[in-house]
Amino acid sequence: MPSKTKIFGTGLGFMPSLIQLVVVEMLGTGLIGAGIVARVADRMGLAGHPPQDEITAWLLLGFAIGAYFLWLTLRDIWTPGVFIERYSPVRRIGLRTAKPRNRPAGQDYKEYLFLASHPAFVLMDLAAALTPLALTVYSWGDDPMRNTTMHVFHWWLIFWAIVPVARLFCWYGLGRGPEAFEELAKDGGGPQVLTWTYWSGPLVFWSITLAMAVPALLIGIRMTNQADKNIPVLTAATIQKIYGMHHDPTAPEAISPNHDDERFRIRGTVRGEVKHWPGGGEKIAGFGFVVVLEDGAEVTVFADEQNMAALHKAFAKPAFTCVVRTLYDGGREISKHFKRFYNWNDADLVPPASGSKRMLTYYVDP
Repeated sequence: MPSKTKIFGTGLGFMPSLIQLVVVEMLGTGLIGAGIVARVADRMGLAGHPPQDEITAWLLLGFAIGAYFLWLTLRDIWTPGVFIERYSPVRRIGLRTAKPRNRPAGQDYKEYLFLASHPAFVLMDLAAALTPLALTVYSWGDDPMRNTTMHVFHWWLIFWAIVPVARLFCWYGLGRGPEAFEELAKDGGGPQVLTWTYWSGPLVFWSITLAMAVPALLIGIRMTNQADKNIPVLTAATIQKIYGMHHDPTAPEAISPNHDDERFRIRGTVRGEVKHWPGGGEKIAGFGFVVVLEDGAEVTVFADEQNMAALHKAFAKPAFTCVVRTLYDGGREISKHFKRFYNWNDADLVPPASGSKRMLTYYVDP
């Protein structure tokens, strides 16, 4: 088995070709899957909402470009061949130019004969799937009537799956590629050495990617958690302060930005029943309930139907807590936007215990 240093160096040599493989695959599957297949599914009524996207000349041009890139990807899988890649590693660093001593214009892969159909490159297929996969997971469970683009990424991911399946089937099922691999192994130090040579590129690529992505992700999670911890708790004193102070005195009164949409954490107990308002037409089903804060003040909380699963978990806990945002004019009334899409009505809930108007808020995912 080659040394770790040798594996890492060989893997770095593959980087230009591997990045090119990922970019070409993303363009091919994205332009066809998200650009055309998703639009056709939309026109056929398979997207979960009334058809709305037209197939334009620009989309057909994108389909032609995507078909070309997808053909390049599948061509190397179906007709595997060994070829020597060439790239130019010339780089300018300030006033100096870095370049190979023996070949200043470019560098050949003399040691890294590129067999594009090798199953090791399934790991690069996974890299090409990161964008549609992340967007699919992010939009999973959304209502297609409200997120009318969610199916675009789903079709992109479905169409992408053709590539790794084809790569593995051609290699293991049809035997297209192992013959070239065996011929290379005769002059490359044997099958074991050559196997590590081809696996080194994707493994080094993912090692570098994870080394950069994981710390950034952990820092982002830590900052998000810290921000959630710093959400102020809503109290009676806070409510009185909001109602007594204009958030932006220089803004026109027509905008009325009196602490609109500010985020607070509420803690207390739910009083009365949870009210359900059905949807229909443009209206979206919603819920509403009253929370008595720990210091006795009351707050009305409205919620979208899709958030009720999370709220039911909060209801089951001994002390109710959630994150809300104030509605229009510091929570004095429901804005035109929410009135358009919801049937929320504070008058349908239990009357205020103190007889005064409650602050109106809506539930948000923290």
